[in-house]
Amino acid sequence: IARELTKRNLVAFPSYGQLEALKILRENEIDVVLTDLRFPDGGGLKLLTNIRQSIPYTPLVVVITGFMDDATLEQAQEYTE
Repeated sequence: IARELTKRNLVAFPSYGQLEALKILRENEIDVVLTDLRFPDGGGLKLLTNIRQSIPYTPLVVVITGFMDDATLEQAQEYTE
């Protein structure tokens, strides 16, 4: 996805874990976060919570995943409320 965004003259910051993603978010003003719910270093729901709690601005967050059940969907939706 990052490669395709870059081809369209958009700036992308790929991340392969939630700790790396939070570092990128703290150091840059990001407009949109595209994220999965699974990371090697923890769950994506934890990332959503950390974004809400520790990022001074609120970027638009789009969750893309192949691992969704009703309980996880409800938890992800709580982030947007």
